[in-house]
Amino acid sequence: MKILALELSAGIRSVAAVDSEVGCLAAVREEHARHTRLFFMVQQALDAAGWSRETVEGLAVGLGPGSYTGIRMAIAAAQGWHAARPITLWGINSFHVMAEGLWRSGQRGNIFLAVDAQRGEACWAGYQINDAGWQETQPLQLLPQSMVREQTQNGKRVWGPDLKPWCPAATEWHPRAEDLARLAAAAAPLTDASALTPLYLREARFAKAPPPRMIKDL
Repeated sequence: MKILALELSAGIRSVAAVDSEVGCLAAVREEHARHTRLFFMVQQALDAAGWSRETVEGLAVGLGPGSYTGIRMAIAAAQGWHAARPITLWGINSFHVMAEGLWRSGQRGNIFLAVDAQRGEACWAGYQINDAGWQETQPLQLLPQSMVREQTQNGKRVWGPDLKPWCPAATEWHPRAEDLARLAAAAAPLTDASALTPLYLREARFAKAPPPRMIKDL
């Protein structure tokens, strides 16, 4: 199956064209750009793979946790594409995408993944990686960033995107679109495009705007 993967949950954002029977044919990355040129990246990946938009059979989206804007951009693009053409859709946990990439890069043992969740907190999860693959050992949870720093000081190996500003001992690692596509190829697809929703651990809260004030004519 020809799968286009959109992983926009971190500072390094990527798009990959992966044939499930052949492997990754193209991967395009954009590093810490102020404005993500998603459809430019998509076209670059398609051109490098020798695909047209009509030949894409499935779209995989990294659901985070991570960048609020990036994740929603990827979801909106996938849902819009699905509305125009009946393609297969997947939504994948971006922490699983990072674990897949670390396994493929040769990392082994107990590791921990973290992502800045703002407000002095971090999304955190634990994984065991061996030659056969990886397994989640601690589910996603919110921790104070100070506790994540303590974990690294106690010898825990912590990986993740853009952690250096608040956790200098962590190792930089970003989710990659090619790993996202590989996970999608082995996962059950979604049956409803509306099921593509971001992974967030904090309840969304919205403040209602005050009523408009009437200003007297001067």
